[in-house]
Amino acid sequence: MNNTRKYQTFYIETFGCQMNEYDSALVENLLEGSGMQTTADKASADYLLINTCSVRQHAENRALANLSQYQVLKQKNPALKIALLGCMASQHRDDLLKQYPHLDLVVGPEGYRELPELLNKSNGSRKSWMGSDSYELYDGIAPRAHNFSSYIAITRGCNNFCAYCIVPEVRGRERSRPFHSILEEAKKLTSRGVKEITLIGQNVNSYRSEAGDFADILLAAAEVDKVERIRFLTSHPKDLSEKILRTMAGNSKIAPHLHLPMQSGSDRILKAMNRKYTRSHYLNLVEQARAIVPGISLTTDIIVGFPTESEEEFRETLDLVEQVRFDDAFTYRYSPRAGTKAAEMDDDVPEEIKLARLDTLIKLTRKIARQNLQITIGQVYSILIERLSKKDADYWMGKTEHNRVAVLPKGIWQAGDIVRARVEGVKGFTLKCKAVQGLGA
Repeated sequence: MNNTRKYQTFYIETFGCQMNEYDSALVENLLEGSGMQTTADKASADYLLINTCSVRQHAENRALANLSQYQVLKQKNPALKIALLGCMASQHRDDLLKQYPHLDLVVGPEGYRELPELLNKSNGSRKSWMGSDSYELYDGIAPRAHNFSSYIAITRGCNNFCAYCIVPEVRGRERSRPFHSILEEAKKLTSRGVKEITLIGQNVNSYRSEAGDFADILLAAAEVDKVERIRFLTSHPKDLSEKILRTMAGNSKIAPHLHLPMQSGSDRILKAMNRKYTRSHYLNLVEQARAIVPGISLTTDIIVGFPTESEEEFRETLDLVEQVRFDDAFTYRYSPRAGTKAAEMDDDVPEEIKLARLDTLIKLTRKIARQNLQITIGQVYSILIERLSKKDADYWMGKTEHNRVAVLPKGIWQAGDIVRARVEGVKGFTLKCKAVQGLGA
Protein backbone atom coordinates (compact mmCIF):
# COMPACT_ATOMS: atom_id res chain seq x y z
CA MET A 1 0.00 0.00 0.00
CA ASN A 2 1.27 3.52 -0.75
CA ASN A 3 2.63 4.95 2.51
CA THR A 4 3.92 8.23 1.05
CA ARG A 5 0.41 9.73 1.35
CA LYS A 6 -1.31 10.75 4.56
CA TYR A 7 -4.56 9.31 3.28
CA GLN A 8 -5.71 6.17 1.50
CA THR A 9 -7.49 6.24 -1.85
CA PHE A 10 -10.28 4.18 -3.35
CA TYR A 11 -11.76 3.63 -6.79
CA ILE A 12 -15.39 2.52 -7.35
CA GLU A 13 -16.67 0.86 -10.51
CA THR A 14 -20.45 0.52 -10.82
CA PHE A 15 -22.56 -1.95 -12.81
CA GLY A 16 -26.35 -2.10 -12.95
CA CYS A 17 -29.32 0.12 -12.22
CA GLN A 18 -29.89 3.53 -10.65
CA MET A 19 -29.96 1.90 -7.20
CA ASN A 20 -26.40 0.68 -7.75
CA GLU A 21 -25.35 4.19 -8.77
CA TYR A 22 -26.99 5.59 -5.65
CA ASP A 23 -25.30 2.99 -3.44
CA SER A 24 -21.90 3.77 -4.96
CA ALA A 25 -22.38 7.45 -4.07
CA LEU A 26 -23.41 6.38 -0.57
CA VAL A 27 -20.28 4.21 -0.21
CA GLU A 28 -18.16 7.10 -1.43
CA ASN A 29 -19.59 9.31 1.31
CA LEU A 30 -18.99 6.65 3.97
CA LEU A 31 -15.36 6.11 2.93
CA GLU A 32 -14.58 9.81 2.62
CA GLY A 33 -16.13 10.30 6.05
CA SER A 34 -13.59 7.83 7.42
CA GLY A 35 -10.68 9.82 5.99
CA MET A 36 -10.18 8.15 2.61
CA GLN A 37 -10.24 9.95 -0.73
CA THR A 38 -11.65 8.89 -4.08
CA THR A 39 -9.40 8.64 -7.12
CA ALA A 40 -10.01 8.30 -10.85
CA ASP A 41 -6.82 6.26 -11.24
CA LYS A 42 -7.50 2.63 -10.40
CA ALA A 43 -3.83 1.70 -10.89
CA SER A 44 -2.74 3.87 -7.95
CA ALA A 45 -5.69 3.21 -5.63
CA ASP A 46 -5.28 1.50 -2.26
CA TYR A 47 -8.75 -0.02 -2.54
CA LEU A 48 -10.68 -1.15 -5.61
CA LEU A 49 -14.43 -1.60 -5.19
CA ILE A 50 -16.78 -3.17 -7.74
CA ASN A 51 -20.47 -2.47 -7.10
CA THR A 52 -22.43 -5.18 -8.91
CA CYS A 53 -25.86 -6.14 -10.23
CA SER A 54 -27.38 -9.62 -10.49
CA VAL A 55 -30.59 -8.73 -12.30
CA ARG A 56 -29.10 -9.22 -15.79
CA GLN A 57 -26.50 -11.81 -16.76
CA HIS A 58 -24.76 -9.25 -18.97
CA ALA A 59 -24.06 -6.89 -16.04
CA GLU A 60 -22.83 -9.81 -13.94
CA ASN A 61 -20.51 -11.02 -16.72
CA ARG A 62 -19.01 -7.53 -17.14
CA ALA A 63 -18.38 -7.20 -13.41
CA LEU A 64 -16.66 -10.59 -13.23
CA ALA A 65 -14.55 -9.77 -16.29
CA ASN A 66 -13.31 -6.61 -14.60
CA LEU A 67 -12.67 -8.48 -11.36
CA SER A 68 -10.52 -10.97 -13.28
CA GLN A 69 -8.52 -8.13 -14.83
CA TYR A 70 -7.83 -6.66 -11.40
CA GLN A 71 -5.65 -9.69 -10.65
CA VAL A 72 -2.87 -8.01 -12.64
CA LEU A 73 -3.05 -4.92 -10.44
CA LYS A 74 -2.95 -7.11 -7.35
CA GLN A 75 0.17 -8.87 -8.62
CA LYS A 76 1.88 -5.49 -9.11
CA ASN A 77 0.74 -4.26 -5.69
CA PRO A 78 0.09 -7.10 -3.20
CA ALA A 79 -1.06 -4.54 -0.59
CA LEU A 80 -4.00 -3.58 -2.81
CA LYS A 81 -7.39 -4.53 -1.34
CA ILE A 82 -10.22 -5.51 -3.70
CA ALA A 83 -13.87 -5.60 -2.61
CA LEU A 84 -16.95 -6.76 -4.50
CA LEU A 85 -20.18 -5.08 -3.37
CA GLY A 86 -23.87 -5.22 -4.21
CA CYS A 87 -26.32 -7.80 -5.47
CA MET A 88 -23.73 -10.33 -6.66
CA ALA A 89 -22.22 -10.25 -3.17
CA SER A 90 -25.59 -11.23 -1.68
CA GLN A 91 -26.20 -13.93 -4.23
CA HIS A 92 -22.78 -15.63 -4.38
CA ARG A 93 -21.07 -14.70 -1.09
CA ASP A 94 -18.18 -17.02 -0.15
CA ASP A 95 -18.25 -18.68 -3.58
CA LEU A 96 -16.71 -15.49 -4.97
CA LEU A 97 -13.83 -15.69 -2.49
CA LYS A 98 -13.20 -19.29 -3.51
CA GLN A 99 -13.31 -18.53 -7.24
CA TYR A 100 -11.20 -15.35 -7.13
CA PRO A 101 -8.19 -15.69 -4.77
CA HIS A 102 -7.21 -12.04 -5.33
CA LEU A 103 -10.59 -10.84 -3.95
CA ASP A 104 -10.39 -9.65 -0.33
CA LEU A 105 -13.93 -8.65 0.62
CA VAL A 106 -17.49 -9.48 -0.45
CA VAL A 107 -20.03 -7.03 1.02
CA GLY A 108 -23.80 -7.07 0.49
CA PRO A 109 -26.10 -4.03 0.17
CA GLU A 110 -26.94 -4.07 3.90
CA GLY A 111 -23.28 -4.10 4.96
CA TYR A 112 -21.96 -0.76 3.70
CA ARG A 113 -21.92 1.02 7.07
CA GLU A 114 -19.15 -1.33 8.20
CA LEU A 115 -17.18 -1.07 4.95
CA PRO A 116 -14.55 1.46 6.18
CA GLU A 117 -13.78 -0.75 9.18
CA LEU A 118 -13.76 -3.91 7.08
CA LEU A 119 -11.26 -2.40 4.63
CA ASN A 120 -8.98 -1.06 7.34
CA LYS A 121 -8.99 -4.27 9.38
CA SER A 122 -8.70 -6.79 6.55
CA ASN A 123 -4.94 -7.35 7.20
CA GLY A 124 -4.69 -10.30 4.87
CA SER A 125 -7.91 -11.94 6.07
CA ARG A 126 -10.61 -12.51 3.47
CA LYS A 127 -14.25 -12.14 4.42
CA SER A 128 -17.84 -11.90 3.20
CA TRP A 129 -20.15 -9.58 5.11
CA MET A 130 -23.89 -9.17 4.48
CA GLY A 131 -24.59 -6.69 7.27
CA SER A 132 -26.11 -6.98 10.72
CA ASP A 133 -29.42 -5.21 10.00
CA SER A 134 -31.79 -6.64 7.40
CA TYR A 135 -33.90 -3.45 7.76
CA GLU A 136 -30.99 -1.15 6.84
CA LEU A 137 -32.21 2.10 5.24
CA TYR A 138 -29.00 4.19 5.46
CA ASP A 139 -30.83 7.09 7.06
CA GLY A 140 -28.62 10.09 7.72
CA ILE A 141 -26.10 9.27 5.00
CA ALA A 142 -26.70 11.58 2.05
CA PRO A 143 -24.64 10.46 -0.98
CA ARG A 144 -22.24 12.93 -2.52
CA ALA A 145 -23.69 15.13 -5.25
CA HIS A 146 -21.51 15.26 -8.36
CA ASN A 147 -23.97 16.88 -10.70
CA PHE A 148 -27.07 19.04 -10.77
CA SER A 149 -29.19 15.89 -10.77
CA SER A 150 -29.18 13.28 -8.00
CA TYR A 151 -31.03 10.19 -6.74
CA ILE A 152 -32.70 9.62 -3.39
CA ALA A 153 -33.58 6.04 -2.48
CA ILE A 154 -36.93 6.12 -0.67
CA THR A 155 -37.46 2.35 -0.55
CA ARG A 156 -35.13 -0.62 -0.49
CA GLY A 157 -35.85 -4.24 -1.34
CA CYS A 158 -38.93 -5.68 -3.04
CA ASN A 159 -41.98 -7.81 -2.20
CA ASN A 160 -43.22 -8.46 -5.73
CA PHE A 161 -41.38 -11.71 -6.49
CA CYS A 162 -41.64 -11.43 -10.25
CA ALA A 163 -40.73 -14.88 -11.55
CA TYR A 164 -37.65 -13.70 -13.47
CA CYS A 165 -36.23 -11.31 -10.84
CA ILE A 166 -33.64 -11.99 -8.14
CA VAL A 167 -34.01 -8.61 -6.36
CA PRO A 168 -36.10 -9.86 -3.36
CA GLU A 169 -33.40 -12.43 -2.67
CA VAL A 170 -30.39 -10.14 -2.96
CA ARG A 171 -31.86 -6.90 -1.57
CA GLY A 172 -34.37 -8.28 0.91
CA ARG A 173 -37.96 -7.42 1.71
CA GLU A 174 -39.42 -4.04 0.85
CA ARG A 175 -39.03 -1.27 3.41
CA SER A 176 -39.70 2.47 3.22
CA ARG A 177 -37.65 5.29 4.68
CA PRO A 178 -39.26 7.82 7.06
CA PHE A 179 -40.61 11.04 5.53
CA HIS A 180 -38.29 13.30 7.50
CA SER A 181 -35.19 11.37 6.44
CA ILE A 182 -36.04 11.68 2.74
CA LEU A 183 -36.77 15.40 3.00
CA GLU A 184 -33.60 16.06 4.99
CA GLU A 185 -31.57 14.33 2.28
CA ALA A 186 -33.33 16.43 -0.37
CA LYS A 187 -32.43 19.61 1.53
CA LYS A 188 -28.78 18.55 1.82
CA LEU A 189 -28.62 17.85 -1.91
CA THR A 190 -30.16 21.17 -2.92
CA SER A 191 -27.80 23.00 -0.55
CA ARG A 192 -24.97 21.47 -2.62
CA GLY A 193 -26.40 22.76 -5.90
CA VAL A 194 -28.64 19.85 -6.95
CA LYS A 195 -31.67 21.05 -8.92
CA GLU A 196 -33.24 17.79 -10.05
CA ILE A 197 -33.99 14.91 -7.68
CA THR A 198 -35.11 11.45 -8.74
CA LEU A 199 -36.87 9.35 -6.09
CA ILE A 200 -35.91 5.73 -6.63
CA GLY A 201 -36.76 2.25 -5.41
CA GLN A 202 -37.27 -1.20 -6.84
CA ASN A 203 -40.98 -0.37 -6.74
CA VAL A 204 -41.06 3.30 -5.84
CA ASN A 205 -44.80 3.88 -5.89
CA SER A 206 -45.43 1.24 -3.22
CA TYR A 207 -43.83 3.64 -0.69
CA ARG A 208 -45.66 3.71 2.64
CA SER A 209 -44.76 5.37 5.94
CA GLU A 210 -46.45 6.76 9.00
CA ALA A 211 -46.72 10.14 7.27
CA GLY A 212 -48.27 9.07 3.98
CA ASP A 213 -47.99 7.20 0.71
CA PHE A 214 -45.92 7.74 -2.42
CA ALA A 215 -48.06 10.60 -3.74
CA ASP A 216 -47.59 12.39 -0.41
CA ILE A 217 -43.78 12.09 -0.38
CA LEU A 218 -43.65 13.01 -4.08
CA LEU A 219 -45.49 16.26 -3.37
CA ALA A 220 -43.49 16.98 -0.21
CA ALA A 221 -40.18 16.49 -2.07
CA ALA A 222 -41.33 18.81 -4.85
CA GLU A 223 -41.96 21.52 -2.26
CA VAL A 224 -38.43 21.39 -0.78
CA ASP A 225 -36.72 24.75 -1.17
CA LYS A 226 -34.51 25.05 -4.29
CA VAL A 227 -35.83 21.83 -5.88
CA GLU A 228 -36.51 22.65 -9.51
CA ARG A 229 -37.57 19.24 -10.81
CA ILE A 230 -38.68 15.90 -9.33
CA ARG A 231 -38.62 12.54 -11.11
CA PHE A 232 -39.19 8.97 -9.91
CA LEU A 233 -38.21 5.43 -10.91
CA THR A 234 -39.47 2.69 -11.18
CA SER A 235 -43.25 2.30 -11.03
CA HIS A 236 -45.08 -1.02 -10.88
CA PRO A 237 -48.44 -1.00 -12.72
CA LYS A 238 -50.22 -2.67 -9.79
CA ASP A 239 -49.39 0.33 -7.54
CA LEU A 240 -49.85 3.25 -9.93
CA SER A 241 -52.83 5.18 -8.53
CA GLU A 242 -54.99 8.04 -9.73
CA LYS A 243 -53.72 9.99 -6.70
CA ILE A 244 -50.14 9.71 -7.99
CA LEU A 245 -51.15 10.88 -11.46
CA ARG A 246 -53.15 13.82 -10.10
CA THR A 247 -50.21 14.79 -7.90
CA MET A 248 -48.01 14.81 -11.00
CA ALA A 249 -50.53 16.92 -12.88
CA GLY A 250 -50.97 19.36 -9.98
CA ASN A 251 -47.34 20.37 -9.47
CA SER A 252 -45.25 21.85 -12.27
CA LYS A 253 -42.00 20.70 -10.63
CA ILE A 254 -42.94 17.03 -10.98
CA ALA A 255 -41.70 15.87 -14.38
CA PRO A 256 -44.40 14.62 -16.78
CA HIS A 257 -42.54 11.37 -17.37
CA LEU A 258 -43.59 7.89 -16.26
CA HIS A 259 -41.45 4.77 -16.53
CA LEU A 260 -44.00 1.95 -16.40
CA PRO A 261 -42.58 -1.53 -17.10
CA MET A 262 -44.90 -3.52 -19.34
CA GLN A 263 -42.73 -6.68 -19.66
CA SER A 264 -45.18 -8.52 -21.96
CA GLY A 265 -48.37 -7.98 -23.92
CA SER A 266 -49.66 -11.49 -23.23
CA ASP A 267 -51.92 -12.12 -20.24
CA ARG A 268 -50.69 -15.70 -19.95
CA ILE A 269 -47.05 -14.64 -19.90
CA LEU A 270 -47.77 -11.81 -17.46
CA LYS A 271 -49.37 -14.35 -15.13
CA ALA A 272 -46.40 -16.70 -15.51
CA MET A 273 -44.15 -13.74 -14.68
CA ASN A 274 -46.24 -13.05 -11.55
CA ARG A 275 -46.74 -9.44 -12.61
CA LYS A 276 -50.17 -9.09 -10.94
CA TYR A 277 -51.84 -7.12 -13.75
CA THR A 278 -53.34 -7.81 -17.16
CA ARG A 279 -52.92 -6.32 -20.60
CA SER A 280 -56.23 -4.45 -20.33
CA HIS A 281 -55.31 -3.08 -16.90
CA TYR A 282 -52.03 -1.78 -18.31
CA LEU A 283 -53.81 -0.11 -21.23
CA ASN A 284 -56.30 1.49 -18.85
CA LEU A 285 -53.43 2.94 -16.81
CA VAL A 286 -51.89 4.40 -19.96
CA GLU A 287 -55.19 6.00 -20.98
CA GLN A 288 -55.67 7.38 -17.49
CA ALA A 289 -52.13 8.78 -17.34
CA ARG A 290 -52.52 10.54 -20.67
CA ALA A 291 -55.90 11.96 -19.69
CA ILE A 292 -54.74 13.30 -16.31
CA VAL A 293 -51.21 14.41 -17.31
CA PRO A 294 -51.48 15.83 -20.86
CA GLY A 295 -48.33 15.30 -22.91
CA ILE A 296 -46.87 12.79 -20.46
CA SER A 297 -43.86 10.84 -21.74
CA LEU A 298 -44.09 7.06 -21.30
CA THR A 299 -41.15 4.66 -21.20
CA THR A 300 -41.07 0.98 -20.36
CA ASP A 301 -39.21 -2.33 -19.90
CA ILE A 302 -39.99 -5.39 -22.04
CA ILE A 303 -38.72 -8.98 -21.88
CA VAL A 304 -38.94 -11.37 -24.85
CA GLY A 305 -38.38 -15.11 -24.90
CA PHE A 306 -39.75 -15.81 -21.42
CA PRO A 307 -40.22 -19.58 -20.93
CA THR A 308 -43.08 -20.97 -23.09
CA GLU A 309 -43.62 -17.66 -24.92
CA SER A 310 -45.15 -18.52 -28.30
CA GLU A 311 -44.84 -16.55 -31.51
CA GLU A 312 -48.45 -15.44 -31.13
CA GLU A 313 -47.78 -14.18 -27.59
CA PHE A 314 -44.74 -12.29 -28.83
CA ARG A 315 -46.99 -10.69 -31.46
CA GLU A 316 -49.32 -9.62 -28.63
CA THR A 317 -46.37 -7.75 -27.14
CA LEU A 318 -45.67 -6.03 -30.45
CA ASP A 319 -49.34 -5.12 -30.76
CA LEU A 320 -49.39 -3.55 -27.30
CA VAL A 321 -46.26 -1.55 -28.15
CA GLU A 322 -48.02 -0.29 -31.27
CA GLN A 323 -51.05 0.73 -29.21
CA VAL A 324 -49.17 2.52 -26.43
CA ARG A 325 -46.42 4.06 -28.62
CA PHE A 326 -43.73 4.46 -25.97
CA ASP A 327 -41.18 7.27 -26.12
CA ASP A 328 -38.46 4.79 -25.22
CA ALA A 329 -38.16 1.16 -24.18
CA PHE A 330 -35.50 -0.90 -22.44
CA THR A 331 -35.70 -4.27 -24.12
CA TYR A 332 -34.18 -7.58 -23.02
CA ARG A 333 -34.14 -11.21 -23.97
CA TYR A 334 -34.91 -13.53 -21.08
CA SER A 335 -31.99 -15.17 -19.30
CA PRO A 336 -32.46 -17.48 -16.28
CA ARG A 337 -31.32 -16.21 -12.90
CA ALA A 338 -30.57 -18.88 -10.32
CA GLY A 339 -32.85 -18.58 -7.31
CA THR A 340 -35.87 -17.27 -9.20
CA LYS A 341 -39.11 -19.09 -9.95
CA ALA A 342 -38.53 -18.81 -13.68
CA ALA A 343 -35.19 -20.60 -13.34
CA GLU A 344 -37.19 -23.70 -12.37
CA MET A 345 -39.10 -23.53 -15.66
CA ASP A 346 -37.90 -25.09 -18.89
CA ASP A 347 -36.06 -22.35 -20.80
CA ASP A 348 -37.60 -23.67 -24.00
CA VAL A 349 -37.38 -20.65 -26.33
CA PRO A 350 -34.24 -21.19 -28.45
CA GLU A 351 -31.59 -18.49 -28.20
CA GLU A 352 -31.78 -17.69 -31.91
CA ILE A 353 -35.53 -17.06 -31.60
CA LYS A 354 -34.99 -14.86 -28.53
CA LEU A 355 -32.46 -12.81 -30.47
CA ALA A 356 -34.72 -12.54 -33.52
CA ARG A 357 -37.66 -11.40 -31.38
CA LEU A 358 -35.48 -8.89 -29.56
CA ASP A 359 -34.25 -7.48 -32.86
CA THR A 360 -37.82 -7.12 -34.15
CA LEU A 361 -38.90 -5.42 -30.92
CA ILE A 362 -35.96 -3.01 -30.90
CA LYS A 363 -36.65 -1.95 -34.48
CA LEU A 364 -40.31 -1.31 -33.67
CA THR A 365 -39.67 0.66 -30.46
CA ARG A 366 -36.99 2.79 -32.14
CA LYS A 367 -39.26 3.53 -35.11
CA ILE A 368 -42.03 4.70 -32.80
CA ALA A 369 -39.60 6.71 -30.66
CA ARG A 370 -38.34 8.56 -33.74
CA GLN A 371 -41.89 9.29 -34.85
CA ASN A 372 -42.73 10.62 -31.39
CA LEU A 373 -39.71 12.93 -31.47
CA GLN A 374 -40.81 14.44 -34.78
CA ILE A 375 -44.01 15.60 -33.08
CA THR A 376 -41.93 17.72 -30.65
CA ILE A 377 -40.60 20.00 -33.40
CA GLY A 378 -41.81 23.55 -32.76
CA GLN A 379 -42.64 22.81 -29.11
CA VAL A 380 -41.01 24.66 -26.19
CA TYR A 381 -39.54 22.67 -23.28
CA SER A 382 -37.42 23.29 -20.17
CA ILE A 383 -33.91 21.85 -20.50
CA LEU A 384 -31.71 21.22 -17.47
CA ILE A 385 -28.18 21.69 -18.83
CA GLU A 386 -25.89 18.89 -17.66
CA ARG A 387 -22.64 19.22 -19.61
CA LEU A 388 -21.05 20.11 -22.94
CA SER A 389 -22.08 17.93 -25.85
CA LYS A 390 -19.53 15.19 -26.53
CA LYS A 391 -20.01 15.65 -30.26
CA ASP A 392 -19.78 19.45 -30.41
CA ALA A 393 -18.21 21.61 -27.67
CA ASP A 394 -20.20 24.61 -28.93
CA TYR A 395 -23.40 23.00 -27.65
CA TRP A 396 -24.77 22.15 -24.24
CA MET A 397 -26.43 18.79 -23.60
CA GLY A 398 -29.30 18.32 -21.17
CA LYS A 399 -32.68 16.72 -20.55
CA THR A 400 -36.17 18.10 -21.01
CA GLU A 401 -38.84 17.66 -18.34
CA HIS A 402 -40.03 14.67 -20.42
CA ASN A 403 -36.57 13.07 -20.02
CA ARG A 404 -35.62 13.57 -23.67
CA VAL A 405 -32.01 14.34 -24.57
CA ALA A 406 -31.59 17.82 -26.02
CA VAL A 407 -28.76 20.07 -27.21
CA LEU A 408 -28.67 23.83 -27.63
CA PRO A 409 -25.99 26.43 -28.53
CA LYS A 410 -23.82 27.50 -25.59
CA GLY A 411 -24.85 31.16 -25.58
CA ILE A 412 -24.87 32.74 -22.12
CA TRP A 413 -25.92 29.56 -20.33
CA GLN A 414 -24.00 27.48 -17.81
CA ALA A 415 -24.20 23.88 -16.64
CA GLY A 416 -27.01 23.65 -14.10
CA ASP A 417 -29.19 26.30 -15.76
CA ILE A 418 -32.74 25.38 -16.71
CA VAL A 419 -33.43 26.95 -20.10
CA ARG A 420 -36.67 27.30 -22.01
CA ALA A 421 -35.95 26.25 -25.59
CA ARG A 422 -37.82 25.45 -28.78
CA VAL A 423 -37.19 22.24 -30.71
CA GLU A 424 -35.95 23.11 -34.19
CA GLY A 425 -35.09 19.63 -35.38
CA VAL A 426 -34.23 16.07 -34.44
CA LYS A 427 -30.99 14.19 -35.07
CA GLY A 428 -31.08 10.53 -34.16
CA PHE A 429 -32.77 10.51 -30.76
CA THR A 430 -31.62 14.01 -29.77
CA LEU A 431 -33.67 17.21 -29.90
CA LYS A 432 -31.84 20.15 -31.47
CA CYS A 433 -33.09 23.25 -29.69
CA LYS A 434 -32.70 27.00 -29.53
CA ALA A 435 -33.18 29.06 -26.38
CA VAL A 436 -36.32 31.18 -26.34
CA GLN A 437 -35.47 34.57 -24.90
CA GLY A 438 -37.90 36.19 -22.52
CA LEU A 439 -39.70 33.04 -21.40
CA GLY A 440 -37.47 32.42 -18.37
CA ALA A 441 -36.47 29.12 -16.86
